[in-house]
Amino acid sequence: MAMVQIAAFDELFEEVLAPKIREGRLFSTFDHQRGSMVCLIDERLAEQFGGNPIGQRIFVNYRCLEVIGIIKGLTAQSMATGKGMLILPMTTYLDTFDASIAEITISVPPKRSAEAIADVALDSLGRGAYLRADTLEKEINAAREIVRIFVSILLCVAFVCMITGGIGIMSVLLLTIRERRKEIGLMKAVGAHARQIGIMFLLEALGYAALGGLLGIAGGIAMTLLFSTLIGLHVRMNPWKIAVTLLAAILLGGSFGVLPALHASKLQPVQALRDE
Repeated sequence: MAMVQIAAFDELFEEVLAPKIREGRLFSTFDHQRGSMVCLIDERLAEQFGGNPIGQRIFVNYRCLEVIGIIKGLTAQSMATGKGMLILPMTTYLDTFDASIAEITISVPPKRSAEAIADVALDSLGRGAYLRADTLEKEINAAREIVRIFVSILLCVAFVCMITGGIGIMSVLLLTIRERRKEIGLMKAVGAHARQIGIMFLLEALGYAALGGLLGIAGGIAMTLLFSTLIGLHVRMNPWKIAVTLLAAILLGGSFGVLPALHASKLQPVQALRDE
């Protein structure tokens, strides 16, 4: 005995939900009209019956049903949870459980508003407190809003990390200037200009920023691919956004290198050599 999700559909089952059959066949017009004792199951439930239960008979509410097909998957609203899904012709379902229709699935043509069609359906059925219309458009918009909030939080975290990295670059360069005062003094003593000294430290800051940006992007891509594989999502990466992120990291790191570069360029050769 297994607890499964049971659903029933009419003759428009194939047109609306476009099920993919793995083995066996779908319901025929005869099955729908006569209420044949047949059923479809999904792949998850098929595993409970040994992987290939075509032709086997199972009992549902004390009635014997023959498995005629295995479904690969349905749309997001009809996906089974738990042990799997068992699908019956609508006439068979109503006869087996002596129940009424609890849900109607409507296919929306391209370029048509799902909300407008839902309103028409509610008007046709007679609006009441017990009727409610849910659309994939609402679910998609809600999912997009959640993703937008999540991305905004990640952007804030990334910005804080970039600022922290920029401060780290500035601190490292200031410490480097203290340790390289003799080198700076010698370079100025042999004719190096203050502008050249500043450019040298600024390029060093840009190099640190570029290296940190590349390492961060590589780590982000690796984590994205890993987690998307684990949770079964397909992630598409935009090369332009990656390039913009790297450019922003380089520019931000370079801006934090301006202060050390100015500090190094203003060192006087005599003072630098004497302090050393």
